[in-house]
Formats: sequence, structure tokens, C-alpha cells
Amino acid sequence: MSTREEEVTQILEPQEDEHTNGHHPGAASSVWDALQAKRALLGEDRHLDLEVPGTFGMFTLRLGPVSGRKQAQLTDRLQKSRSPDRDFNLNADYLIAACQGVLARHDAADDLELMVDELGEPIKLDSRLAQAFGLPSDTPGREIVRRLYGGAPSPEMSITMAGGEYVGWAAGMTPELDEEALGEA
Repeated sequence: MSTREEEVTQILEPQEDEHTNGHHPGAASSVWDALQAKRALLGEDRHLDLEVPGTFGMFTLRLGPVSGRKQAQLTDRLQKSRSPDRDFNLNADYLIAACQGVLARHDAADDLELMVDELGEPIKLDSRLAQAFGLPSDTPGREIVRRLYGGAPSPEMSITMAGGEYVGWAAGMTPELDEEALGEA
């Protein structure tokens, strides 16, 4: 016998009903489902804040992920378009689709705050922002984007650059989430 105390291993009996296969309602049914659930949880609070050029730091767009279905719709619209503004339209549409809210401040010394409507909902690139800017509520989203970026030397170029920066961020989101999920971030 050794001088070391012997460890006792406690064996627990399974709590499963003998008539089940071990699957629990609501549990992930596969490794893929578990991975998707983990990514969704980690990706919930992901966003990119892009300052709007020509607004002297007074406005910033908060952008988030766009679903694969929406991306396919935007790409399909681009491919079918014969408009000379089709590239601008695609970038504006991405900004509109990705917008989670508009941040603003009254003075450069103030902190940016999320613009909200009377119900406390974030104002996006929609009719509520048009109204806040004194535009008719039926102003199209692309025109709202064009007006918001109107202070830049080349609004169309600024929108194209913002769209490109957004797409680069969104494309890099997956490796970032993978690292965080693995505990490497």
C-alpha cells in the first residue's frame, strides 16, 4: 500500500429515460448546428463604425452583418442593372442593408450617440433619417445616402470607399469569429 491517499472515483448513473436516444429537445443536432449557434452568439454584437466624410466627425454609420440571402439579392440586382450608376447603387444598397443605426453629435467635443426615434428605435438610412434632415419621408434610401455623404469632395467616391471598407470588414469577420470561438482572440 502506498503512503499516498487513494482517490475515490464516484460513478454517476445516467439520468436518461431508457426509452430515449440521448437527444435533448432544443439541443444542437449536429456539430454543424453547434458551430452555427456559437457563431451566431459571437456575431451578435459585431459592428463597424464608419465616419461619414465631409460631416466633420458629426455622423458615423454603425454597420453590421448582411445575410447571405440579402447579399445574393444585391448581387443579382447589380448583374441585371444597366444603369450607369450601378456601382454606386450597389455600394449604397450595401450601406443601407448593413446599417444598424446612425451615430451623431451636436458638437465635435461631444460623444457620438445613437440617433433614435420617438419609440427609442435606432434611426437607420431610412425615412426617419430623411425626416431628421428635413427631406420628404418618401426620399429613396440611395438619395438619403447621397445626401448624407454630400459634404465629401466626391460623394460617390466616398460611398464607394465606404462600401469597400464594409465588404472588407464583413469578409474578415469569419476568421475573427473563428479565433474568438477558439479562444485565440
